Amino acid sequence: MYKIKQKPSDFIVKEINNLKCVKDGPYAVFILDKIGYNTIDVIQRIAKFLKIKPRQIGYAGNKDKNAMTTQLITVERKYQNKLSKFKILDRQLVFKGYSKNPLFLGDLIGNEFGIFVRNLTQKQAKDFEVKYREFDKVKIINFFGEQRFSKNNADVGKAIIKGDFKLAIELISSTNNKLNNEFHDYLGGKKNDYVGALKLVPDKLLKLFVHAYQSFMWNDCAKQYIGDKDIYDMENIPITILGFGSDIPYELETIYDNILSKEQVTQRDFIIKSLPHLSQEGAERDLFVFAEDLSIGPILQDKLNKNKFYIKILFRLQKGCYATEVIKQMFT
Repeated sequence: MYKIKQKPSDFIVKEINNLKCVKDGPYAVFILDKIGYNTIDVIQRIAKFLKIKPRQIGYAGNKDKNAMTTQLITVERKYQNKLSKFKILDRQLVFKGYSKNPLFLGDLIGNEFGIFVRNLTQKQAKDFEVKYREFDKVKIINFFGEQRFSKNNADVGKAIIKGDFKLAIELISSTNNKLNNEFHDYLGGKKNDYVGALKLVPDKLLKLFVHAYQSFMWNDCAKQYIGDKDIYDMENIPITILGFGSDIPYELETIYDNILSKEQVTQRDFIIKSLPHLSQEGAERDLFVFAEDLSIGPILQDKLNKNKFYIKILFRLQKGCYATEVIKQMFT
């Protein structure tokens, strides 16, 4: 079985950004190179260092913890000099220039990936290289990847939309010691104020939980829609991401009716009255996507796995798509 992410430098991600730097502007732009931390964790550390709110720091995408990643962030210009002194794992942020506007989630074109796939037999590596050597792009099902869900992100999201805020707090606490302590302190003085306790969680993280549950249902719908058909014989159609007011196409109605029944939720559950900023409208996501600028090889001895080989795979993906799914589907 192949292995990826045996060490963070095996999974290299570089953000392709459309932010244009200018000579003068109200926001300072920095290049953030990181390894061993996810983006939200770093943003929280920077906010604490600058003594500001995390929402005052702009960034375009959440990058994985188990990876070596490069992306841009923005802060108000008045924090430029202080931020230049911030370090994480001895990595210093690099000032790039100024911007007229801050970055927001989604303000990117895509990402470039360099992934080392390890633990391959020489035959597996050679067969893979032969199969894809003439390809400059590969079609994949646009599934949300495993890092979207972590251990229980979708379960937390479901608890939130169902209004079971106590369960949501219990699930978050089981994987986050810092928030567990904050919840404990808060609820010690305000028993049963679970809505207030959830407000201790950064908004972007709370939204990530709800999005994870939407993603879970999207994956289920896409899998059922495709069935055992050959994806190269199928048309690329938009698949509904469920939320309130979703317009579900006829060909997906039965599938989503069954999913909603199984999950015991309704579209109106995505209107979260106690936490209205977490309410989610419906959206769409393409069923298929292409990994482009594909490059394979070379095949080399794998020093991390005895008598095995590794191969490096380079490609580019549009925003919102998952490199782990590219690798999984190419090796299936």
